[in-house]
Amino acid sequence: MISRQRQLSLCVRHLLYGGAALLLCAPMAMRADAATQPAPDQKNAKPSPAKAKVLGDVTVTAQNRTQQMEQVPMALQIVTAQQIDTLAATDLSKMSIFVPGLFVDGEHPTQPHYSLRGLTANDFGVGTDSPVAVFVDGVYAARTGGALLAFNDINRIEVLKGPQGTLFGRNAAGGAISIVTNEPTDKFEGKAVVRFGNEGSRYENALVNIPLNKDMALRISVLDNQSDGWITNQTNGQHYGKTDDWGSRIVYRWNITPDTRVLLSWDHERLNQPPAVGMGLIALSNDTNQRPPFPANPATFINPFTAPLYNDAAYGAESRRFNASTLTIDHSFAWGGFTSITAWRGFDFCNNLFNKRYVEVINNDSTTVFGTPFATVTPPRTWGVELRTKF
Repeated sequence: MISRQRQLSLCVRHLLYGGAALLLCAPMAMRADAATQPAPDQKNAKPSPAKAKVLGDVTVTAQNRTQQMEQVPMALQIVTAQQIDTLAATDLSKMSIFVPGLFVDGEHPTQPHYSLRGLTANDFGVGTDSPVAVFVDGVYAARTGGALLAFNDINRIEVLKGPQGTLFGRNAAGGAISIVTNEPTDKFEGKAVVRFGNEGSRYENALVNIPLNKDMALRISVLDNQSDGWITNQTNGQHYGKTDDWGSRIVYRWNITPDTRVLLSWDHERLNQPPAVGMGLIALSNDTNQRPPFPANPATFINPFTAPLYNDAAYGAESRRFNASTLTIDHSFAWGGFTSITAWRGFDFCNNLFNKRYVEVINNDSTTVFGTPFATVTPPRTWGVELRTKF
């Protein structure tokens, strides 16, 4: 008679044998671990900084005080200077696609539109402001012309998503964008960047940091952004889609005492280029009474990249001359700190959209009018003082 063991009894027997084997091997493993454990002196010794892997700290001022990024309880994204150089971004409109939820329409540099998490305002005028506030070194950048300037010696950009009215005021219902520039340092530094591209694109910037003595330093930076445009007016040979932007920045730092620091900066920018081109898709004749066919036939649409441009309008231009000065005084106390920011902003800009309203891809005579021209010239001058105390 042959007895057949059940499957369950076999599994229990294998488990018992395996457990007994582990118990027998445990003392040998413990002796091996004891042999490899470091001595008491080595155990208490600090790890070598050269062998330690340290992640870079990200310091921000999103709450008007210096903090580590992980200490800020809000939706925050940082764009570093290295990322800006990698993207070859020249202003906020060139890098907004890399910030989730942010869109900056820079078709007209003097009339930009900002959108953050879907909150935006398309109106432009004296009585309207974008729900996305833009700050440069803690100073509010007015929407009329001064909110979209060329990047010049940028340290980082902080994008704060969601309402920020407590710290940044009523114009930050959708969020705030804080642009922080570099300050003078105690080390001599020089840098130059040159880039070339198609359509005659050329970009240059240079900076120099000069320590004057142990308490004073000066930092100077300049930039020049040019392009020849991507389309030519067959009527007069003028190029459209051009870029013509030049700027400079000077920052002076003086450490009056170990606890008191003074920063004085001057910014200048000059923009002078044709307005944006509005291309038509349906060819029109010289008959002013003709209306475009309805419904439109996509098969007859004109390709704006290959069709010639004929434009008989004149006086179209987009220009800006921007100047700004900021005086920042910081003083540290045993109980906290005090900051004073005094700023002046002045700029003249002209956004004459004759060409945008009149541009078509076919020729028309001087009596043909397609739309109403829009032009604005304003010389805003603003100044302000902000006092901050932190504990």
